[in-house]
Amino acid sequence: MLGLGRVGLAVAAALASHGGRVCGVDIDPRRVAMVAGHLPADDEPGLAELLGQHRFSACSSHADGIRRTSVTYVIVPTPSDDRGGYELRHVQRSFEQIGHALAQSDEPHTVVLASTVLPGATRYALQPVLEDASGRAVGDGLDLCYSPPFVALGSVLRDFLHPDFALLGVADGATGREVETVYRRVLGPGVPIRTMSIENAELTKLAVNTFLTMKITFANTLAALCDHLPGGDVDTVTDAVGSDSRVGPQLLTGGFGYGGPCLPRDNAALALLAEVVGVPPELARATDAADRWFSAHRAEALVARLRPESTAVILGAAYKAGTSVVDASQSLELARVLAAAGVHVVVYDQRAASAAGRVLAAAVAAGTVRIVDEPADLPRSPDLVVIATTDAQLTDLALDLRPALLADPWRLVTRERWPAGTEVLQYGRPNATRPDDAAFNAVRSLWADRSESPERIGPGGTGMDALVAED
Repeated sequence: MLGLGRVGLAVAAALASHGGRVCGVDIDPRRVAMVAGHLPADDEPGLAELLGQHRFSACSSHADGIRRTSVTYVIVPTPSDDRGGYELRHVQRSFEQIGHALAQSDEPHTVVLASTVLPGATRYALQPVLEDASGRAVGDGLDLCYSPPFVALGSVLRDFLHPDFALLGVADGATGREVETVYRRVLGPGVPIRTMSIENAELTKLAVNTFLTMKITFANTLAALCDHLPGGDVDTVTDAVGSDSRVGPQLLTGGFGYGGPCLPRDNAALALLAEVVGVPPELARATDAADRWFSAHRAEALVARLRPESTAVILGAAYKAGTSVVDASQSLELARVLAAAGVHVVVYDQRAASAAGRVLAAAVAAGTVRIVDEPADLPRSPDLVVIATTDAQLTDLALDLRPALLADPWRLVTRERWPAGTEVLQYGRPNATRPDDAAFNAVRSLWADRSESPERIGPGGTGMDALVAED
């Protein structure tokens, strides 16, 4: 396993737990030392237990690791570039080192790329590097596959070991057999393995993640619509919509938008691919534009409810519950907006405090944002509390703080638990603690004059049409 990052390390441990002799390789000696000492380098659930597997080792030498194994997984960073695609420098360097190691051996070997790339990258940008460095051609005792895992941080082990399917892209019909053998041993007979060409697999990876961004954004659209309907309740709507087998309930929950290290950039990459080949990219870009509009609109609405010098507490800095990762965290973007409006912001997260401090370093240095990891350091009775992730402990903590305004994007606080004297704002439901008839005026206007031409009824006034056109 070349690359012992959050995903690579967890996948390596999962493979080892099912009887594989796994050697992990990383250029970071600190991570290698921790893995060699069976210490978890990350807070991924279940990882510490699997690191004790006696057949799992780690080293810093690519050549040593490759010589000791028959399959090499490459799962190194592919950072986004300025076009919205992915940089390949780390993968190219890994393929070059693999090739040099294989040049010293006649043994057959399979190379599996698991990092996310644009379609065509494996065949046209990486295969030549591997063949030049090894002196071998793919198909001549050298197999090349593309097989990215579909995992989420905070549940990598569960997602990898119990996937809906395994994706395997192969260079030709004769390759990939050893990888299929590995997957069958690890995943069992019930998990389908979707084997296809490398380019189809590269597109499939982007397609799944981009579809998820569209589904999340659609749920947020329904939540925003329910905000303006008498008795609107997005959970009632999405429960019914998700009951349709063509839709499904997963991720169909209105709340904050999507974030993390994968979904936002995979959406942008699919749009880039579409544009380059002459296919309309508007669907992916409209999803991104809508996601950013909801984020900005809701932040502005909270700012409008507060006075300068107010105190706001944001509970949860990570992009989702169960992880310390803050990539594209919507809660940290909210912290920036509130602080820029003169609000004193306190961000709480026990796992992600350090990472949040790095992202918000300028605001922390300016004294407009404070990052804490202990409940005792939170202000009592703040003007605003935002429950920024679905962690149940954060809901309990929010109720203990007794804020004047409680923003509950996922509607986690039941009506029975609404604290007296606190206004509860839940996305996807009209503000029940302070009804505002003006919120329904836009819907009423549809029927104010039945002779109004249909083409005049549309998204005008929301700013979304202009935002999509601008993007």
